[in-house]
Amino acid sequence: MEILIKKATILSPSSKYHGKVRDILIHNGKIIKIGTRLSSAHRIIQSKDLHVSIGWLDLGTQIGEPGFEHRETIQSVSRAAALGGFTGIAPFPNTHPAISNKSEVGFLIDKFDALPVTPYPIAAITKNTNGTELAELIDLQKAGAIAFSDGSRPLNSDKLMLLALQYVKRINGLIIDNAINPALFPDATIHEGKTSVMLGLTGMPPLAETTRVSRNIALTKYTDSRCLVHNVSSSESISLLKKAKKNNLHVYASTPVLNLAFTEEENLSFNSLWKVSPPLRTTKDRTSLINALRKGIVDLITSNHVPVEIERKNLEFTYADPGSIGLQTVFGLALLALSDKMSLETIIEILSVRPRKILNIPIPKIEEGHRAELTLFLPNTPWTFEEKHIASRSKNTPLIGKTFPGQVLGTVHKGQFTGYEMVTRH
Repeated sequence: MEILIKKATILSPSSKYHGKVRDILIHNGKIIKIGTRLSSAHRIIQSKDLHVSIGWLDLGTQIGEPGFEHRETIQSVSRAAALGGFTGIAPFPNTHPAISNKSEVGFLIDKFDALPVTPYPIAAITKNTNGTELAELIDLQKAGAIAFSDGSRPLNSDKLMLLALQYVKRINGLIIDNAINPALFPDATIHEGKTSVMLGLTGMPPLAETTRVSRNIALTKYTDSRCLVHNVSSSESISLLKKAKKNNLHVYASTPVLNLAFTEEENLSFNSLWKVSPPLRTTKDRTSLINALRKGIVDLITSNHVPVEIERKNLEFTYADPGSIGLQTVFGLALLALSDKMSLETIIEILSVRPRKILNIPIPKIEEGHRAELTLFLPNTPWTFEEKHIASRSKNTPLIGKTFPGQVLGTVHKGQFTGYEMVTRH
């Protein structure tokens, strides 16, 4: 099948076409021609304001299947990812069973084979993410695991964290640990501050995060290994990460896009759709996260995609499960939060290049003869996110009806276009 992308501005600093408007002709999944006034293709993609970059990658996506198909299937998460601009996801292992042995890694890779997204499995650090016994990390890497984490279940054992960091150092691997330690404040629902006091809710202070961030930095320094602190949300954590970066430690950090765009005041509505983990924090924290991302202290933006069925969300705020789907709204939120702080080119680099560098994944190229792994987007065309756009099986998002300054059209990957059909013609 041939796909022709017409008059697209190419954003790819490693390409000689960077910043130029070109047509891109793709045949059987490979870029065969980049030029002007190209024609003749089964499918033509064209739109005013059309931009193209290498495909984006989301780290820490919760995928549901196997075990939680009522929340999300591999097929539904793949479509949601592609519509959000992601050609790759590095999913967390919090399925049932958890991704903690070779056969489960193989199952995941095989299930994505015909779908428009490439999986980069993050295998469990401990068997079935039980937090008590290390999984066979080296075997898991040989089977295709790209990194190791217990995902939404933070690893509370300092000893196991130390051992895991020592093991992966042999294979230049990466340990990913959630920044929040919920065991310190198990009844917390939102950020501890003025909003929690006003609403009479138990709050989660930054201490629940900084204790975990400090531990992971100290153990990474001791082992000279590699660690990513996932979904930091507080200014206090940024201070710790800044020092680690200054000392040239192999410590990386991500932050959820919701925390870049919103604050604890959203919880004043008592809308459980705004109940997320980590919690939305203060304006000071939000500003600190944005500045840290701009300076490279925080490396990645995540969708923090956590599908939750309506029965677990449509409850009183205290009893509702935390989490929000987010794959399809990352780009719009990033523009909303960051466009006056950093260039579009930098935002795209954060979404596409940085996660691959940290995960040691080859970076695609927009060059003739290379496979086409592309994201198509309109950065200057406002878009209102509506319920009809949701591809996930779960609908837990507070952003329905929100208008964003730009939009994603879709992706070209594995020889197919996946996106919003109104911008294509056959």
